[in-house]
Amino acid sequence: IYGGMFIAAMYAAAFFESDPRKVVETGLAVLPAKSPYAMLIRDVLNWHKQHPDDWKAVWHLIEKKWHNREPCPGGALTPFNIDAKLNGAYVALGLLYGGRDMGRTLEVSTRAGQDSDCNPASAAGILGVMLGYRAIPDEWKSGIPAIADKKFSYTDFTFKTICESTEKRAIALILKTGGRRDGDTLFVRTQKPKPAKLEVWDDYGSPVERIAVADSRWRFTGDWKDVKGTKISSRKGAEASLEFNGTGIILVGPYLVSGGKADIYLDGKLVKTVDVFPDEDQNKGGESVFHAFKLKNTRHTVRLVVRGEPYPGSKGSDIGLSGAVVFR
Repeated sequence: IYGGMFIAAMYAAAFFESDPRKVVETGLAVLPAKSPYAMLIRDVLNWHKQHPDDWKAVWHLIEKKWHNREPCPGGALTPFNIDAKLNGAYVALGLLYGGRDMGRTLEVSTRAGQDSDCNPASAAGILGVMLGYRAIPDEWKSGIPAIADKKFSYTDFTFKTICESTEKRAIALILKTGGRRDGDTLFVRTQKPKPAKLEVWDDYGSPVERIAVADSRWRFTGDWKDVKGTKISSRKGAEASLEFNGTGIILVGPYLVSGGKADIYLDGKLVKTVDVFPDEDQNKGGESVFHAFKLKNTRHTVRLVVRGEPYPGSKGSDIGLSGAVVFR
């Protein structure tokens, strides 16, 4: 949510501002100051002052301080990272070091890495608003006519119709918030950015260890099969248990089209019944089978018990585990 607010506020500011740094500062201004997202963007702005000509130096500072906070079970303690606030930092990085040049902005946001599809797109989109369509170099827009009437994958929109829809919604919002329209001219009632109320869930600490199912600390009873580093069972009563020291844990495993249900016990108490049936019609690896945070920093035991029951619509009752991520 904060990522959406950050990007949206920068887009709004871009209509009236030519300085990329001020645009990023406006995006920061709508975020609660104590949120990790705001802390990271504030770091980027401060580091930009210290290293105004060296985006790589700032990239290394971002990685050193923030990369290892990645809570995604598929990315924690690995080179892969899809943490929203880290990717927001890469958008800011492209804007701050792009020099209002479309190619350079795209290059920096892309080379920052990680989940770099929407990051350069967001940075370039915000810069495009700052420049205005006519000022965007032809090399970045000359291909539009050829695809303008083709539907984007998984939507009913073409480039042309999404632009029309966006314009319609923008005008409606301007009129709703006290602006007006006079022919082709829009008068916008500007507002000062205000930070939202602080609501965070990611005070989980940082991942400190990944424990694969092959580790001797795991205890498996019942009928489990080994499938490429993952333990899978559909047998009712099959159990997997692990003792760990920390303030949080994620049980990592696949979501399966043959996925079933399991009961989760934490320190001897039943806390949740989970399922591993995916929203999509395909298996997905590296997902959270179960997670718990804000635990006391002491020794805990987590236990998974297979129920042998299919989830509605599932082709089976399988439960898979590939490991756990421990947090402190």
